[in-house]
Amino acid sequence: MKMNQALAVVLLVASCQLTTLAQHHSLRLQQPGDRYFPEVETLCFSPSGEELAIGTNRRTYYVGVETGQISHVNPNSSFSIAYSQDGSRVLQIGENRTACLDVATKASLPVSNADARGYIGLGYKIENGKVLVSLLQDGSPALQSGEITVGDELVAIGQGQRGELRSAVGQSVAGVGEMIAGSAGGFVRLALLPEDGFERKVVTLKRQRRTINNGMVTFLDPTTTVPDSVAWCIWNGQHEFRSTHDGSTIAAIQLRNLPEYHGEPAVTQDSQIYAWAGKYRRTPAELRNKPVPSSYGRGEGSVVAGVAADRNAFPSRGHYGVEIYRIASSELISTFPIQLDPMKDGGSEIKGVAFDAHGNVLVATRTRLTTYSRDSGNPLKTLLPQYDPSRTTISTFAVDGRDAVIGGPDGYLYLANLESGQVQSLRASTTHSITDVAIRGDRIAFHTGGSIHLIRTSRFKQS
Repeated sequence: MKMNQALAVVLLVASCQLTTLAQHHSLRLQQPGDRYFPEVETLCFSPSGEELAIGTNRRTYYVGVETGQISHVNPNSSFSIAYSQDGSRVLQIGENRTACLDVATKASLPVSNADARGYIGLGYKIENGKVLVSLLQDGSPALQSGEITVGDELVAIGQGQRGELRSAVGQSVAGVGEMIAGSAGGFVRLALLPEDGFERKVVTLKRQRRTINNGMVTFLDPTTTVPDSVAWCIWNGQHEFRSTHDGSTIAAIQLRNLPEYHGEPAVTQDSQIYAWAGKYRRTPAELRNKPVPSSYGRGEGSVVAGVAADRNAFPSRGHYGVEIYRIASSELISTFPIQLDPMKDGGSEIKGVAFDAHGNVLVATRTRLTTYSRDSGNPLKTLLPQYDPSRTTISTFAVDGRDAVIGGPDGYLYLANLESGQVQSLRASTTHSITDVAIRGDRIAFHTGGSIHLIRTSRFKQS
């Protein structure tokens, strides 16, 4: 069955009118001495919706939503911002600095340098061409397993509980370290030959966090859930998630079959699940024939949702998909292909990705929003902001529960109820596109032409 035949298509009417605005504030971010407008990187509401954080390439602004006034300017740039779930702290990540602030006072809070790397407490050496176990650290996963002995030969290593075992024979010490390395909470499998035997055994270990105080090494089992909100960034080719509590890196994920730097991210509201949409390095058919081997930080999961892959006729210009991970364990839990626009005029295919109120994945391309089942990868529904499916109408979007705000390159702002398909439109600019949007409850922020606008609406009503 073709993709467009399987979808329940809801046309969103562009001629609907926006309900009466209860408030409308606007502000410009250019300050004395700025030669150009600061480039807006991100917009983020506080959990209560009472404050808006604006990250730019020069500094970070905090705005009171009720007054529309800038209440604080932090001198650091930021491209990723997240508030703690209780709204007491805010974390901002920039090119050169990560800062954690007290929301009430905007005073700087200590930032932890702890990383998400996991350890198993296993030492090894190369002797007579063999990789031999040379050390088992006290309290480590390797020692506590009771199945590894100093002198055992390490012959193969696999990531995840069922990952492919790759030969360690001929590897250097550094090479073995790279094969074992991964995030805390993830699993690694070791195939070993006993020093005094011939029968190979496979031991599965869960990596743990490690602390060193006064030379004393302590291993800590990581939590299975993320305790608070996270801010996302890409660092050294990995997708890192940093805690709003103290800025520490609680997870680092290396994507399985999507490029690390070209795509769009989404995190569920409870900060437990992460999605990244981009262009596959290998097609689903190639993956089924030759799976991509796991490596640092990569969990395990379905290589591709087979039903969705067989049904989706990929266009010749590219194979695009979504990978979904559990943040705490860095485990890949699903990946599936996605539908592209029926357009061939070039440009960026994916405009954004988000989770809806039911945990399903929303992917925005240039002309439509498509909802996919997080579990099966099946397309569930498509929303078109315009009647003309060949017209580019989406440049950015954001979701809060059942509502989505869509910014268009033609200066239109669309407000859509994802459950009913109802939509409203507002001509926000006649000369500039809308490049950034945010929504929290009935509060909406958007950026166009160097200005930030704050509007507040009641429920959507068709005119």
